[in-house]
Amino acid sequence: TLLSEVVEPLQQGRSVIRHIDYQGVHSIRELLPANHVHVIFLDAGSWESLLERIQARTPLKTEELERRHQSFLIEQGFAASADYIVSNQAGELDKAKNEVLSIISEILES
Repeated sequence: TLLSEVVEPLQQGRSVIRHIDYQGVHSIRELLPANHVHVIFLDAGSWESLLERIQARTPLKTEELERRHQSFLIEQGFAASADYIVSNQAGELDKAKNEVLSIISEILES
C-alpha cells in the first residue's frame, strides 16, 4: 500500500497528505528524496495529560494503557526527527488544526 498510496501519486505529480506512524515515515524517507517528504509531528504533551484525555473518552484495561504508554514513549523519541512539531493540547484542537493547515499551505506554495 505504501507504493500505491504514496509513491505512485507522487510520480504522477500529485501531492500526498497522509497520517503515517513513525515506522511508515522511516520507510518513506528511505524511498523518496528528502525534499519530497515533510513530517508534521502532533505533540499531545506529557503522558499524564494524554492519559487524562484517553481515560476521559473511555475506560481501558491496564494492559492497553501500558501499550499506549510504550507507543507514546517511542513516538516522543521520534519527534526530534520531524520537520514540524505542532502542539495538540487538550481543548486546543482548532489551534492545532489551523497550524497544520498553515504548514501544509506553506509547503504546497514552495
